[in-house]
Amino acid sequence: MDKAIECNVKDIALVVCDMDGTLLNDKQELDVNIHSMIERLNQKQILFTLATGRNIHIVHPYLEQLKLSLPIICNNGANVYDSEGKCIKQYSIDPKDVQYALKQCELFHAACIVYTTDAIYYDENPKLDAFARRLKGKVHAYPLAQFPLHSTDVMKMVVIHSYEEGMDDLMKTINHGCKYAQLVRSEGDVHTFSSKDATKGKALSYICDKLSIPIERTLVFGDNYNDISMFKQAGYSVAMLNADALVKKYATFISDEDNNHQGVSKFILDRIK
Repeated sequence: MDKAIECNVKDIALVVCDMDGTLLNDKQELDVNIHSMIERLNQKQILFTLATGRNIHIVHPYLEQLKLSLPIICNNGANVYDSEGKCIKQYSIDPKDVQYALKQCELFHAACIVYTTDAIYYDENPKLDAFARRLKGKVHAYPLAQFPLHSTDVMKMVVIHSYEEGMDDLMKTINHGCKYAQLVRSEGDVHTFSSKDATKGKALSYICDKLSIPIERTLVFGDNYNDISMFKQAGYSVAMLNADALVKKYATFISDEDNNHQGVSKFILDRIK
C-alpha cells in the first residue's frame, strides 16, 4: 500500500469517481462497499460525487441509491447537473460542426448515435445497440435520418467504425474540419464527438470553483481515455487495475483491485483512516 495518500488525507476535500469500469462492476452494479466508503468520507468531511460518460437519464437509478448532494458530471463533461437533476452547466456542439461530423460519418461508413438533451438519434448497428438500449424508454429515440440538422442542443455523438484505420482517418478528417468540437477515443473502440470544452477535467474545474475547493485537493478515479483530462487536473488520481496501460501512465496511483473486486472502495477504506 502506498503511504503517500495517507500522509495527505487532510489535503483531500473532494473525491470524484467515474462509473463504468470504475465504480460499477461488469454487471453494472455499484461497488458493494459504496455506502461504507461514503460514510468514511463523510467522517473525514470529504465530499463525493460522480463523473460519467453516461446521460443523466441512465444515471438516475444510481443517484437514487447514493443520494448525493453535490453536482455530478455527465456526458463526459458536456453537462453538469445539481442534486435535483437540473442542468447547471452545458457545453453543446455547434450545429455546423454536428452537420460536418455527420456528413463525414456517412462518407466513411461509420455508425453513430446523436445525443440531445431529451432524445437520441441512432444508426441501426449491433455495436451501438447497447448504447441505444440504455436510453430507450427513458428519452425519445428516433432513427438518425430524422435528426434535425440545425439542432442547437446536441451534447455528444458516439461514433463506431468497423476498422481501426477507418476510424483513424475519420478522426483526422473531422478534427481538421471542425472548429469548436473534436472526435476523441473514449473507451475501447468507442469514440466520442463533443465540444472541445466538454471534458471531465473542465467540468471538474467548474465544480471545484462552484464549491470553492482548490482543484489540488481532489482525488479522482477512472479507467479509460475519457478520464485522462480529470487525471491531469486533479491533485491525486487513481487508475483502476483494469484500466488501459496508457491511462495508467497519467495516474498518481493504480488501484490494488479491479472494478469487479471493489477497487474504489478498497482504495479509499485502506488509505483514508
